[in-house]
Amino acid sequence: MEWYQIEKKMKQIFKWKSYKNVKIFIICEILFNISIWVYVIFYNLCYNTMHKYTLEISEKMDDIFKHESKNDTALCEMEKVYNAVLVACKEVQLIFSVSLLIQFAMFLMCPRPVDEKIKNEDKSIFAKLFLYIYNILSIGVIIYFIVETSNYNISPDINIFIQLATLLFNVVNNISMLATVLFYLYYQNKFTEIVCRLYKIETKFKKLFKWKSYKNVKIFIVSELLFVIILWISFFINYIGQCETVILKCVKNWIVLYTSTKMSQVMLVEFCTFVIILRQKLTIINENIKELFTEKNHDNKSEITEIYYEKTLSEIEKIYNEIITACTEVQSIFSVPLLMKIASQFVSVFSALYFAVFGYLADGHLVTPKGIKDVVLSLIIIFICAVEILTTIAVCELTVLEYKRTGKLIYRTSLAKNNVMLMKRINLFSLQLLHKDFDFHASGFFKINGSLLQT
Repeated sequence: MEWYQIEKKMKQIFKWKSYKNVKIFIICEILFNISIWVYVIFYNLCYNTMHKYTLEISEKMDDIFKHESKNDTALCEMEKVYNAVLVACKEVQLIFSVSLLIQFAMFLMCPRPVDEKIKNEDKSIFAKLFLYIYNILSIGVIIYFIVETSNYNISPDINIFIQLATLLFNVVNNISMLATVLFYLYYQNKFTEIVCRLYKIETKFKKLFKWKSYKNVKIFIVSELLFVIILWISFFINYIGQCETVILKCVKNWIVLYTSTKMSQVMLVEFCTFVIILRQKLTIINENIKELFTEKNHDNKSEITEIYYEKTLSEIEKIYNEIITACTEVQSIFSVPLLMKIASQFVSVFSALYFAVFGYLADGHLVTPKGIKDVVLSLIIIFICAVEILTTIAVCELTVLEYKRTGKLIYRTSLAKNNVMLMKRINLFSLQLLHKDFDFHASGFFKINGSLLQT
C-alpha cells in the first residue's frame, strides 16, 4: 500500500514515465526462469533414464558372472550396450550444456530493450561489463557452431564432390551468420537511433498529413514470420525423418547445422521490415501530395493558398531528408550481412540442385535420392532461397519506385505553372530527389533490384 501511495504522489508532482522497460525485464526474467525449470526437469528425466539403464546392465552382468560357464557373446553384447549408454550420456550433457549457454546469452539480451536511451558515454561500469559479457557469450556460441559445422575431413567412403558441396554450403552459411552477428553487435546503439528517428518521423506525419493505416505492413510482417516458422518446422520434421541414430543427437545436430540459416533469415526479416516501413511513409507523403495538388484544390488561387502549398512543400523536403538519413543508417547496418546472405542464397540454390541429383549428407551418412522423400530437403532449400530473394528484391524495388513517384507528383501540379517562385522550389526539390542516392545495395557491389535476377 505504501508503494501505491508513493506512486500516486509521483503522478501528481512529477512528469510521468512509462514502466515499459520494467515490464519487459520482468517478463523476460519470468520466461528465463520457466526455461530453466523445463531444462532441469528434462535433464533429470534423461539422467534417471540413463541411471536406470546402467543399473539394469549391471544386474545382467552380475547374473552372467554368477554362472560358471561365462557366455563370451553375452558379455560382448552387454559391453556394446554399456558403451552406447555412455556415449548417449555424453551427448545429453553436451546438448544441455550448449542449451544452458544459449539460455544465459538470451537472458543477457533480455534486459536491454530496443528503446533504451542510454548512450555509451553515460553507461556505468556495471552496464559496460554487462554488455561485454553478452558480446563475449554471443561470439562464443557462434564460434562453437562454426567449429561444429565445418568438417574438413574428407572420407574415402563417400563421393568427394558431395563432401565438398556440403562443406561449401556450410562454410557460406557460417560466413553469413558471422557477418550478421558481428554487425548486429557492433551497431547495437544505431538500432536504437533508427527506431527513435522513425518514431519522430511518425509523430510529424500525424501532425502534418492525413493518416494512413499500417494494416498492410502488419499483414506483410506477420506473413513473413509465419513463413519462416513453418519452414523451420518443415526442416526439423524432414531432418528427423532422415535420422538413423539417437533422436537427441539428431536434434542437437539440427540445432547446430541450421542455426546459421535461422540467424540470417531473422536478419532478412528485420531488413524487409525496416524497408517496408520506409515505403509506407513515402506512400503517405505521396497520397497527401496527390490530394493537395489536384485540380479541384486549385480553384481558389489566392495568396493564402499559395503560401500554404509552399509551407507544405518545405515540410515535405525536411521529412524526405530524415527518411533518406534513416535509409542510409539502415544500409550501414545491413549492407555487409545482405551481401553475405545473397551470396549464400545463390550458393545454396546450386548446392541443393546438386544434392537433389547426386545425394547429400544427413547426420554423417549419405542419402541417395531414390524417391520424392529423399529430395524434399533439397527442394525446400531451393524454395526458401527463391522466396527470400524475390521478397527482398520486391520490397526494395517498390520502395525506390515510391521515392521516385514523389518527384513526378509534385512536378505535375498545375498551380506551379502560375507561380514562378513555387515552380523554382519544385524544380529544386525534384533535382534533389534525382541526385540523392536512394537505392538499396549490398555493400556497394550490386543494387538490390530487378537487375539482380538477370545476373
